[in-house]
Amino acid sequence: VTIDIVPKIPIARIYNNSDIYYIDNSGEKMELSVAYTSRSLIVTGDLNFLNQSDIFHICKYIYDDNFLRNQITSIDVSNSELTMFARTGELIEFGRVKDMNHKFTKLKLYYDNVSSDVSILNLKYNNQIICKNS
Repeated sequence: VTIDIVPKIPIARIYNNSDIYYIDNSGEKMELSVAYTSRSLIVTGDLNFLNQSDIFHICKYIYDDNFLRNQITSIDVSNSELTMFARTGELIEFGRVKDMNHKFTKLKLYYDNVSSDVSILNLKYNNQIICKNS
């Protein structure tokens, strides 16, 4: 008899109204544990505007990229638009999930090349990053 045990790895903690759960690295729901809390991305807001696969794809993208996983701490969803919160204090207005790869490339270019002190980064628009101070 052979038993293969494959551990589930939580990539995000989802707060959808009163329903709180993790999603694992294959997109499946995981129940919360009373003995362990995973240090993972937090997703809040009105998740009814997004389908489960969009939530999984953006969380998986962030989880698979070491820089993004360390930089982005949470995502808030409102009217199908995402707002991300960076560990360094910036508010990232991401917009819709569409063109996710391009938007993350712009964000990484910003962090690689700009060392200014801004509080809001807007990635919603094509081929530009709008930086604001509040």
